[in-house]
Amino acid sequence: MSALPARRFWLAALLALAATAATAAPSAGPYTNRRFQALQDENALILVAVTRPGCPACRAQRAILDNFQEQHPEADLKILWVDYDHQKRVLKYLNASLAGTLILFRGAERLWSTVSKMDEDAIIEPILRAAAR
Repeated sequence: MSALPARRFWLAALLALAATAATAAPSAGPYTNRRFQALQDENALILVAVTRPGCPACRAQRAILDNFQEQHPEADLKILWVDYDHQKRVLKYLNASLAGTLILFRGAERLWSTVSKMDEDAIIEPILRAAAR
């Protein structure tokens, strides 16, 4: 194989890898109805987290969930962050009235929810059980 075709091969492979990474769904991001519906249609493991600036439980939950995603990428957990102050319709739809609410779904099935929980094990265990299903 000459140097020119080899370079073309590696360039094409690199471009394909970059395109795949660019189109891969992020594992966490802001809640949108479209994103939530798409994840439900994929039967994804989804955690909806209601957050608010200045909320101690929200801050603790975010640290726990960020750490979980780093330590357990195999769970393929998708986190959707709901802004308590600006997404009131979403709160009503989810029947979530407080900041610090976590709701776990597998597709359209609501599996678990909690409010203002900050204990790492109490948050992680239901997610791991759902991921193993």
